[in-house]
Amino acid sequence: MNLASRLLHSLSTLALALAMLTGCSTPGDSSATRGLPAPTGLEEWVASEATRLGAREFPVTRLQTEGDLDRDGRPDSVWVYRLDGSGSLESFHQFLAIQLSSDPRRIRSLLVGKSRGRSISEVRVVEGKVELHAQEYLPTDQSCCPTGHTTLRAGLRSGQLELLTP
Repeated sequence: MNLASRLLHSLSTLALALAMLTGCSTPGDSSATRGLPAPTGLEEWVASEATRLGAREFPVTRLQTEGDLDRDGRPDSVWVYRLDGSGSLESFHQFLAIQLSSDPRRIRSLLVGKSRGRSISEVRVVEGKVELHAQEYLPTDQSCCPTGHTTLRAGLRSGQLELLTP
């Protein structure tokens, strides 16, 4: 194999690995939600959760938006972050985390996706609720690429973050 062929093979392998790490996302997936700065405390929260679960976070897989979840007229921070490697090399867990502007010291978090289950591809706030667009794994899907689709909603009940739809 000549040098050009080896280089092309290495680049192809790297591209495939990156696609697997990001859950087969495409450049258009949720790109508008990836550019907001990290709210104070959320970086530390994600790092502590990664340590607790023995996992690693790849920031490129984060989804982020803002919206008024507690109806106080101010935007609240909403994140979906993914922790890879908890349990096995190919496993991941995705969490929805919110930080209310009225209670910025408290991060509320909820498991919303996991390998061979559901993979969140978009997050937005609609009428005071978090709307999560997800790809779901069907029995015949490969571990990198779910083919089913669903929408979940989450919101606050008595100050607790909860899924409103299964």
